[in-house]
Amino acid sequence: MGGQNTSEPDNTAVIEVLREQIEMLKSQLENANREKAQVLGIFEKQTLMLSPPKKKRSWLGYFRLRK
Repeated sequence: MGGQNTSEPDNTAVIEVLREQIEMLKSQLENANREKAQVLGIFEKQTLMLSPPKKKRSWLGYFRLRK
């Protein structure tokens, strides 16, 4: 019983540190998700501003024009 009583404060300290780390990680995850949403929004806006892709010519048509 004596050994268990001396280890309890150590366990409490470890648990407290782990809880603090969990809170920090939750905060970082929320920030990362917020940034991801912002980046995706910017990407979508920029994609919509692009002109539609040009129709690709076949290589055969290129060689016919060059003859």
